[in-house]
Amino acid sequence: MSDDILATIGAMRSLGLEIEKDLLEGGRYRLKVSGIDGSRNDGLADDYLTIDCGESGSTLRFIIPILSVFAKRYGLVNYRLDTRGRLLQRPLDPYFDILDREGIDYNIDGTSLYIRGMKGFSQSSYEIDGGISSQFISGLLFSLPLMDFDTDIVIKNRLESRGYVDMTLDALYKYGIEVENIDYKTFKIKGNQSYKPVKASVEGDYSQAAFFLVANALGNKVQIKGLDPGSLQLDKEIVDIIDRYDKYYCNEGGDRCIASDLAIGIDATNIPDIVPIMSLLATNYKYPSKISGVERLRIKESDRLQATSSQLRILGKDIEIIGEKEETSLLINGNLDRGNKDQSTGDDYYLVDSFKDHRIAMTLAIAATVSDKDLVIKDAHVVSKSYPNFWDDYKKLGGEVYEFDLG
Repeated sequence: MSDDILATIGAMRSLGLEIEKDLLEGGRYRLKVSGIDGSRNDGLADDYLTIDCGESGSTLRFIIPILSVFAKRYGLVNYRLDTRGRLLQRPLDPYFDILDREGIDYNIDGTSLYIRGMKGFSQSSYEIDGGISSQFISGLLFSLPLMDFDTDIVIKNRLESRGYVDMTLDALYKYGIEVENIDYKTFKIKGNQSYKPVKASVEGDYSQAAFFLVANALGNKVQIKGLDPGSLQLDKEIVDIIDRYDKYYCNEGGDRCIASDLAIGIDATNIPDIVPIMSLLATNYKYPSKISGVERLRIKESDRLQATSSQLRILGKDIEIIGEKEETSLLINGNLDRGNKDQSTGDDYYLVDSFKDHRIAMTLAIAATVSDKDLVIKDAHVVSKSYPNFWDDYKKLGGEVYEFDLG
């Protein structure tokens, strides 16, 4: 299981959930989750309950509104949320605004967020900026149905990553929770609802599959099973994006030939997680590409814009960041050799950096399959955040991986 999923499981166990984990054939897992009985607050009313969120933005952003329900029902009001990496540098303002209005005390000390005097939220309406992260909306959608009064969430500005809200609503519906969605501008939630126990399966992840889908598009023979074409996941757009690039070429006698000279434009507003691997794809086609809607990538596990552009340039790719704020884009000219090859530390390899970002590490791994030299990737182990078996799958497909300490 990925580090992020393990962080969520650990956080919920800290609140008293019983979660049984069984390993099945094929490396799959089965989880059995039992509800909270309130006993976790015994002896902790005046102390802090510590919850380890790791480096998982979803865990942290989902758990905070859930704590308000937990505090009201069970009386546990003081929490210490431990994190790692850049997590507390990423936005939490929508929740801080709510805590301020509720008169709840909080502070950040190092990599820990302390919340004192947590209580059940009393507001009937919550205004959330749709341009920051859909995870704040999902977090409230998970918790507000458990309030004893009706509430609504009002979205201001453009709702980005709408697909994640769709997946949240779909999951809520499957578990017996009803939410009225009014054009993605207002979500009306009835209070006093309860989650129903169900059996559910988790579909294949297009965000992770994107790396090997691009590997296949770059000439490696990869077949991926378990993806649902009807999925609500917006990252499935990677399939259409690959098709768009393929239309620039035709096959004659097994060789590629140019069929068009038009540039490609991609709006990544709703698909920010696949921007690094899309950028690699774009660098391997002849004509220019422009990927817009990428400003939010600066506040991921790394400054993902800088990480993507700087590391692909080391490999000889022509990619640059243009524009500012909401106009920020990546401009890519494919198949040009303008790399900063003096940054390589040897004649037979390029030294590149994942910036401790799982998606950068996996993008560089796929880049190695079309590189003129081997790659040495710093902190390659960070793939465990979302895809712990990545390197095993990479080797199964014929990739050669050697691990050593850079010192």
